[in-house]
Amino acid sequence: MTEARVPLAAPAFAGALFALALAGCSTSDTSPPEASGFPGYIDRVIAEAIAADADANQLAILEDAAQAGTVTYAANEEALNATFDCFEAAGITYERGADAEVSGFQTPSYSYFISTTAPDSETLPAVADSCITKYSDFVSRLYQTQPEAADARDRALEAATPALIACLVENGVETDDGAPTDELVTLAMQLHEGTDPTVGGPDCMREAGLVN
Repeated sequence: MTEARVPLAAPAFAGALFALALAGCSTSDTSPPEASGFPGYIDRVIAEAIAADADANQLAILEDAAQAGTVTYAANEEALNATFDCFEAAGITYERGADAEVSGFQTPSYSYFISTTAPDSETLPAVADSCITKYSDFVSRLYQTQPEAADARDRALEAATPALIACLVENGVETDDGAPTDELVTLAMQLHEGTDPTVGGPDCMREAGLVN
């Protein structure tokens, strides 16, 4: 039996530093705002959640976040568990991975599996997306883009910058010690993509310890 595995994991540098690689975060504006703009960002996410017919519990968590200015790990877990319940009800197999930890900030990860030979293999991905949107998408987005998460990513990236530059230079990428961090991440991603995406090039992000 062949299975399609869809990773729903938050990379160590999701958000501003590179495009989110997780399903489970919507494709709308997920770029984390400056800390001072986070309350307004929460309001926009709440409006999107209402428009998407998010579950009442997810909306309640979002409203709590608007009051507190933050999303706790426990609240994010509550939303994820509701998504997992939805997966189980739909017959979708999922696997909870180890949390990614960046400078003390933990980000959950998980994957779901759909058999490509199952009669409903063409419709289940949409069902999975619906589960995510209804129960956890908007909460997870705020959790991963809140100032605490951004600060943790910035600290980790600052610590790893020398190793990242060394890897880039070793692989023939021209850069310098004063290059902005977002530029270094972009260069590393371009190098890893390589000229042939099916093969890929050196993974400087991994070499520098920025992704697992």
